[in-house]
Amino acid sequence: MVIGLVVAYLVIILIDISDLLKSKEKMKVISIYFSLVIIGFTISYLQIIGKAPTSPSILIENMVRSIMGGIM
Repeated sequence: MVIGLVVAYLVIILIDISDLLKSKEKMKVISIYFSLVIIGFTISYLQIIGKAPTSPSILIENMVRSIMGGIM
């Protein structure tokens, strides 16, 4: 499964790289592109290995509980 993920991301990068190199602001575009690719890959990898990131709603609920104390 992880190998499939790596292959899929490599194919996506190979398809996009020619358009990225044609852009006027290469460094800016490439850095933003690869930042998004790395974030997407990381989240996908965590989901594959069964350690998906915590949902934002759970984080917000925990913050509200800590602020409100035992009222809720």
